[in-house]
Amino acid sequence: MATFTLRRFNHPDALKAIAPARLIQFFSPYGEYLHRRGLDLANEGGIDYERLVEILMVPDEDVPPDMVEALYFIHEMAEPNAMESILAAGREREIKLDLDQTPTAADVAVAMWLADPECMRELEAECSVGRTRAFEFFSGAEGRRRDFPEFDDDLRRAIGGRLDAWFVEHRRGDGSSVLVYPHRTDKHILLIRHGATMWRQGTIQRGKSGIAYFRPEVHDALVYDASNDVLGLRTAMTKGESNLYRRTLGEFLFGSSAYFSQRFELTLEPLKELGPEILACDDVPGIKEVTLVEVKRNFGGETKHRATDHSTDLFKTFGTDWAKRLRVGRLVSATFEVTLGEGRATRKRKVAINPANVTKYERDDDDTEIIETWLKQRGLMPLPEEEAENAPTIETPLPSPGGSPESDHRPTGVETTS
Repeated sequence: MATFTLRRFNHPDALKAIAPARLIQFFSPYGEYLHRRGLDLANEGGIDYERLVEILMVPDEDVPPDMVEALYFIHEMAEPNAMESILAAGREREIKLDLDQTPTAADVAVAMWLADPECMRELEAECSVGRTRAFEFFSGAEGRRRDFPEFDDDLRRAIGGRLDAWFVEHRRGDGSSVLVYPHRTDKHILLIRHGATMWRQGTIQRGKSGIAYFRPEVHDALVYDASNDVLGLRTAMTKGESNLYRRTLGEFLFGSSAYFSQRFELTLEPLKELGPEILACDDVPGIKEVTLVEVKRNFGGETKHRATDHSTDLFKTFGTDWAKRLRVGRLVSATFEVTLGEGRATRKRKVAINPANVTKYERDDDDTEIIETWLKQRGLMPLPEEEAENAPTIETPLPSPGGSPESDHRPTGVETTS
């Protein structure tokens, strides 16, 4: 069978973070397997944590698949940010979690799995999107806000069948499935499970050398943003998988296999035209200040000249020469430092707009909403048509520099870091 790595539970102290009674309750269904591996959960001397770690770190060919699945989800969700999501879901859905007033993150993860495994799977899907740092975006043909269509079992099976046809042809096996989870007001997460290419791996089975032959399971997380009619896919996907998902979801959800055929393009043109005025943020609640801290330009030519300017405040560094510095050469990247606050602890995020339509996220969902609102208001990210009609216009009285600025309409992406 496939090996699995539980970095969070690779030493006794991590397992001791789970209340002993809860840990025993979790492992009780697998007591026979653990007993064969030399661990007795009913031992009066208490849990042998060192032996349990050894069993988890070195699974044999008889390890129960259900235990592997449960440990995977608990491993992924046993951390502080996920703990908040679990507790919130428990309150909203009235799921009774058997917790005292001082639970650890691992306690909360195990409690949710014991109470409602399906809810745990859904929450892990949402968190997997947050952990995915790079997305590529494609605009829907409608180009404006539209509701996500009704999604029932018949549609799920139809999509799974279409995905299976491609995965079988490309030697990935069948059994594909798609789950849809509403995420906040306008976003839906689509979690697609499918097989990967087969693996052969040398093993030791009961003291003898052997070969394990297995097909790993893959979960691809996609995001549909109804406010922009935009589909986001992980950049780590193959080109074939990207085309498959865009065609299949476009056809079954919106009636056309070509629905998501165009890239969702961002632009740096407003930065070049507006200069310091691009930093305006009074119209975006939650943002206190925005500062330009880095730009990269490509001058081309025989020597392929490139230049990077970096400082704590580039517009202060450039002074009245800002237009010349931004409009000469092709502007290929710009990084802003965004200070968020207003009613909560002040924090800073760096937002880098880069080529290739790639968006990397390293922040919480609240920051995502606020930062994307600022990008739209400043024209760096396209507004849906109905919003664009009412968008305010920012004018700058600063003069244009001499010469003809080089236009840059290449697709860009957004990278945000803490």
